[in-house]
Amino acid sequence: MRARLGKDRIFLPASSVGSTFGIQVVRRRPELFYAYIGTDQNVGMRRGREEEFCEVLKRLRALGLRKGVKAIERIGSDPNGWSPNDYNTVARWTMKSDPGGFRRTMKLLKDAVWYAPGWTLRDIRAFVAGMRHTLEKLLPEITQYDAWKRRTHFEIPFFIFQGEGDVLTTPKLAEAFFTGVIAPIKRMSLIQRAGHFAAFVQPNSFLRELLVDVRPLAETRNLII
Repeated sequence: MRARLGKDRIFLPASSVGSTFGIQVVRRRPELFYAYIGTDQNVGMRRGREEEFCEVLKRLRALGLRKGVKAIERIGSDPNGWSPNDYNTVARWTMKSDPGGFRRTMKLLKDAVWYAPGWTLRDIRAFVAGMRHTLEKLLPEITQYDAWKRRTHFEIPFFIFQGEGDVLTTPKLAEAFFTGVIAPIKRMSLIQRAGHFAAFVQPNSFLRELLVDVRPLAETRNLII
């Protein structure tokens, strides 16, 4: 990417599960990047699970989604014993506990897949199979990941732009991690009227954050400390 753009450094945006290794990349090779931009920031499943478990059940009960309540209670709050199907079930009912966010997210994903230029039904099937295979391989690491166990010192500017209504990677946990971050510049902002996939659900708001706070760093030298 650096060679293609003719730049010594680039920005690294990272989303959802991608943010778990995005922050590891900038820790290891800070000299390659202007800044890190996390969105749908995932800080792991080792902390706050019981509280999130209770919050999801509370929302499902309020909506009268008894099937979801039974499914979540059967699986339980401890992800160590989850199968890939359990993980998907929890994620699906967690999303359904926020009906508006669920509808927006599903439309976004369906449109991206069904209207991808040049894609055939075979490509769509391969995409779904690939996601399933990846989850099966990565689930043990996903459930054990804990961002706090890594150092929270970053040598480059560090940003998080999180959907205010994200129920999958909650702003509360992202803020708790962000509070402990040490970086030459750091800022966290909540994207209004957005949940998970905030950069795609509210692209104009996300772009505004990038242009105001992040883009000017490309004109500044000697940011690494």
